[in-house]
Amino acid sequence: MIHSKRSHLLIGLAAASLFATPTSAGPMCAQAHEQFALNTSVLRTELMVAALSCGRHTHYNAFVTKFNGDLTEQGYLLRAFFQRQYGNAAELHLNRFVTRLANDESKRSIAGRTQFCTAASALFQQLLDDKQQQLQTLASSPTLSTRHGITSCEETPQVARAEDPAAAANTAAVEAQPAELPK
Repeated sequence: MIHSKRSHLLIGLAAASLFATPTSAGPMCAQAHEQFALNTSVLRTELMVAALSCGRHTHYNAFVTKFNGDLTEQGYLLRAFFQRQYGNAAELHLNRFVTRLANDESKRSIAGRTQFCTAASALFQQLLDDKQQQLQTLASSPTLSTRHGITSCEETPQVARAEDPAAAANTAAVEAQPAELPK
């Protein structure tokens, strides 16, 4: 009987440790539905910064009102992604992620305010004028979907062959390029 209790305790501790640490030892990746949640977070952050930096409060409020259901759902999926990745430390990592996105967007707006505000106005117009509610299409655009820095689990990383140092250098240079503003 004592042996059985000890076994249950060890199994319980092992199971609890799974929730306290990231679920994978390798690099973090996101499933397709999680990628959409990450992309939506980037889009929402860009529009929030545009509201503050470019005086587009009315547009931002209209965006949040129009896509409230989608934004809420994607927020839940984003939290679930961080929970899957970090267990008990999910909230800390989610807060760091959101802060990093806001800081990055703020830097982009400061570096080129006119271009940033022009692009944000066009993005607001696309989102608010569209009757089909193309949130997923715009959030998944290449200019936004790469800003969060988390790769898709479905993608296989393209690695340059070790015997070709020029290809490896070109791959690294392309990956280091900053994302362009949406047009």
